[in-house]
Amino acid sequence: MDDLGVGSEAVPALSIGTIMGGWSEAYRTSDDAFDTLTRRLIEARAGVEVPLNLNVVYQVPGEFIGPDFEGVRTGSYFRRRAVLVVQDAVPSGVPSDPNGFLRETLLAAIDAVAPWASRRKVLVDLDALRAVALKATAPNDIAER
Repeated sequence: MDDLGVGSEAVPALSIGTIMGGWSEAYRTSDDAFDTLTRRLIEARAGVEVPLNLNVVYQVPGEFIGPDFEGVRTGSYFRRRAVLVVQDAVPSGVPSDPNGFLRETLLAAIDAVAPWASRRKVLVDLDALRAVALKATAPNDIAER
């Protein structure tokens, strides 16, 4: 699942996607949290335009495959659409607070963009990206939905 859009559609400022390595307890527990975060991001980023759009891809380990790294790392950059993919390795254990985990890792992914953008001299609006992330992951909003 990801909501990057295709064709001439506007690229969202901040979006998420998932790569599921097969069925796992982590998948079952976090699937609802990913769906909720996706919906909340769509609302939170409405009308927000940034020079560098961010797609955070959560790699969830499963019975077939899992991430070969820990934490977050920058991935592919699509200059034409001004999209940077940041990969986030979900640990094999089930987070006790999936929504809190997603909030922390989404903010960590945004933080990972700064050194990348500086090295490549790409403009980025970290404040706007953080504002979208914080709005989308506000604890009361997630719990109410």
